[in-house]
Amino acid sequence: APVNQAIVNVHDLDGNLDSSLCWYSLNGGITKIPFACIDGNNNITGLNLGVGVHTLNVEAKDILGNTGNGKSSFTVQ
Repeated sequence: APVNQAIVNVHDLDGNLDSSLCWYSLNGGITKIPFACIDGNNNITGLNLGVGVHTLNVEAKDILGNTGNGKSSFTVQ
């Protein structure tokens, strides 16, 4: 069965996270898909990932314009 969601943790170290400025992309794709994020765990839904290795890239920007990003690879069996 496909995987439809992922939980990502966003750490807002200085309290300036802009919840409307978070994006993710899948498997090296150039399309950045926005999602509302909070400091802590965030549920990204609608992924529909089939069997295989996948990479999830997440980017966040705060109200001061600082950006942070992270990447995680995982296998769906």
